[in-house]
Amino acid sequence: MKLLIGLEHERFCFKDGKVAVVPDRIPADSCGWLTEARGEPFYDVAEALHSVMCANFKIDKLLPKEYELKNVPLAVVDKRVKIAANRVYAKGLVAFHNYLGHELHRYSAKESCAGIHVSFTNPTTIRWSSEKEKYEQTVNSAFDFIKIFVGLDKAFKDEIRVAKRNPGFYEFKSDGRVEYRSLPNDVSYDKLYDVLTRLLDK
Repeated sequence: MKLLIGLEHERFCFKDGKVAVVPDRIPADSCGWLTEARGEPFYDVAEALHSVMCANFKIDKLLPKEYELKNVPLAVVDKRVKIAANRVYAKGLVAFHNYLGHELHRYSAKESCAGIHVSFTNPTTIRWSSEKEKYEQTVNSAFDFIKIFVGLDKAFKDEIRVAKRNPGFYEFKSDGRVEYRSLPNDVSYDKLYDVLTRLLDK
């Protein structure tokens, strides 16, 4: 079974040494203080990783000079910044779940986190015919994502712990993707390549 892999990479936006609201025209997470680089989905892990790296590169080139992006998994966000972000951005309903029973990550109420989210899709083409015509449609089918997510939890347990996160977080998307959401944003891309390649080859 070949799965499509897509990645999102979040980074904190800073201005004058403090977390700031992401400026206009920069791809951002709905919280308002994280940039969000979205890669295109690929069957090949290396291509998926390079796609999100390219998205980050484009953000770097668009960012005004008075801002700085930091690839840190945790940062303190001032209340005034949260209010300013809420005037521009709207955080949606909580849609993530955890198969280990964790409700939240372990960082404090003053802190915010940034992660790398890895989504998986299993496109399947269905074909059928009538007496006169043939039809086909591609749908995203179910697959054993828990096996992959447990492997990611184990491989990155130290990085998850140090970043005050918890393993086992995931989210179903409306288009049939399922997204692993426990990785901090500072994990090694080389290690992520090795781990994903190994897990998807099984």
